[in-house]
Amino acid sequence: MRQSANLTIRRQLNPAKTREDILNAAFVEFAAHGYEGASIAEIAKSAGVTKSLVQYHFGAKEELWSACIAEHVTPLLDAVDRFLETDQGDPADLIAARFAFLKQNPQIRRLLFWAGMGSVPIPAFIEERRDRVLGKLNARPNSPIASRFLAALAATDGWFLFRSFYEGPFGGMVFDEATEKRILEVLMEMVRIP
Repeated sequence: MRQSANLTIRRQLNPAKTREDILNAAFVEFAAHGYEGASIAEIAKSAGVTKSLVQYHFGAKEELWSACIAEHVTPLLDAVDRFLETDQGDPADLIAARFAFLKQNPQIRRLLFWAGMGSVPIPAFIEERRDRVLGKLNARPNSPIASRFLAALAATDGWFLFRSFYEGPFGGMVFDEATEKRILEVLMEMVRIP
């Protein structure tokens, strides 16, 4: 009990470290169990804090999820922001950025897998960027560019989520850099505006 009290006192003295530890534990928990399966109690236990300290820093589970996503998808958000800031941004650059990001981040791929299994709250910062990207593309629901963009996103995610499965019928070529490069070229071409 005394060790737990000392840990809590030490955590109170370094709130930035506590917050970082909670976010790291949450990311692992969300990647392992999805949003619905993640437990605030397990996140607190993994971070070495109390549930109330998790709630103090992040409020409800949805806010923790949003903060966790924001913390771990910064390179992807930066690519979206660059696209939005340029007058003639190429939507293919967004697909290339997502492809590269997913290639380098297997835990994010796990989050996508879980997100595809059920509903997850979409953080406001993602909704806002999504709306701005679609506006910049002049994409309305069911418009050709919106459909192509959605198909390219789904194919990008699917490539990384199911590549091991594709190895069965296609062999080791699915892990070959040349194949990966050709897949990316096809995906980027899908969203280029004629």
